Amino acid sequence: DDAKRHAGGGDISAAGKADERKKAERIGWTPNEDAIIAQSVQELGHRWFLIAERLPGRTDHAIRNRWHRLLAMKQDQQVQRTGILDKLDIPPLHSGQYQGGGRGCAGGG
Repeated sequence: DDAKRHAGGGDISAAGKADERKKAERIGWTPNEDAIIAQSVQELGHRWFLIAERLPGRTDHAIRNRWHRLLAMKQDQQVQRTGILDKLDIPPLHSGQYQGGGRGCAGGG
């Protein structure tokens, strides 16, 4: 029976890993984890697998995604502080300008 069970070439362990992923609960990032990521990137560069060793329970993939999200948030803050969007010549979007679904467009009816 054991030979039959293991004859699948690791199917049992693959199924177990899939179950673990389904059961894994998303946990929010703490400011301390963000600080560890920032410091580690400064120290190690983008060696996510090494940074993951400093954050038990976090995968290298999750850490990379978090780092890119932190960069995006930082850029958003800089845009807000400098008012770059205010300086761009973007016409205001009027509520009746586009309604979606072909309605309200020129020639639509």
